[in-house]
Amino acid sequence: MPSNGIKIALCATSQRVGFAICQALERLPHIESIKVFLEPVNDPVRLLFRGQNVQTEKLSNIAHYEPDMIIYGGKAFNFNAFHNQCKHLNTPLFNLSWGQGVEDLILKPNDENIHQMKHPITQQLCQPLAHIHTLFELESVNICVACGADIQGEDGVLELMNQTRAYMSYDEEYFNIFPKPIAFNSISDISVDETTGYDACRRIMAQELKQALASDVSIDMSYMQLPVLQGHHAVVHLSTKRSLDINEVAKSFETDDLLYHVNLVSNREYGQCFNRVAISQIKQHPEKDNSVSFHVMADALAFGVKQFVLSHVAEMVEIFD
Repeated sequence: MPSNGIKIALCATSQRVGFAICQALERLPHIESIKVFLEPVNDPVRLLFRGQNVQTEKLSNIAHYEPDMIIYGGKAFNFNAFHNQCKHLNTPLFNLSWGQGVEDLILKPNDENIHQMKHPITQQLCQPLAHIHTLFELESVNICVACGADIQGEDGVLELMNQTRAYMSYDEEYFNIFPKPIAFNSISDISVDETTGYDACRRIMAQELKQALASDVSIDMSYMQLPVLQGHHAVVHLSTKRSLDINEVAKSFETDDLLYHVNLVSNREYGQCFNRVAISQIKQHPEKDNSVSFHVMADALAFGVKQFVLSHVAEMVEIFD
């Protein structure tokens, strides 16, 4: 391990992603410092790490910092250009972006010291699905994901808030981030960024889930954009190859520190929880003993970022140690 601890360069991050990363890194004692590198440097990212303001510098200064790890929190379509700027440093790179711009990294191993994060919603769904697959062997899964405005970052949240004021004041609504006005409205479409739309999400995330479960289970997904600030709400319907015991399913969820079973999920109550995933409304099909449905709720972005950072960066810390 470096004599003075590990230095991390956090690049191209938004405020929200950066906040989740810093919270996760607080738990790792060997982290000496974090610096944010932005282009332009005056982007409004203000972060704290162990009670101190995180310094912000130009991306061109990253080599002078001599980081032991780099975390990229920007857009997928900018990742390749970013990687070309910093690959000469030969530093482990943790990529938090997701979409068609980095599809090869998502679904295939690489030899360039890049550690790719799975989509946060994939991580949210993997937790309960893995339990059921272990116990009863999944046969098919149908998932409807309802996303909060925060999937579009701070701009999406701000647009929802401004549209809400305009709608209640009978002013003209505008929309730039969403394909239609989102305030008091739901949209049957999802766009994560300029390279990721509904079809890409459905295709890539289904492959991610199959990889995570080590299974070729049939997976179908649909998406809905809801007028809520935070939280991703998924309704899961599944069938298994063996008969299900609903009590055993519920009990298996309760053995996982990252899951908790509640009576009813709501975005305001559980959509801002980034340490665990809430499970609710576990129901068995009235006519099929191998089919069950349930609801899953989490602040998927923060949950996914924290789980990825804690697992992968912690592994790298052990290598340095």
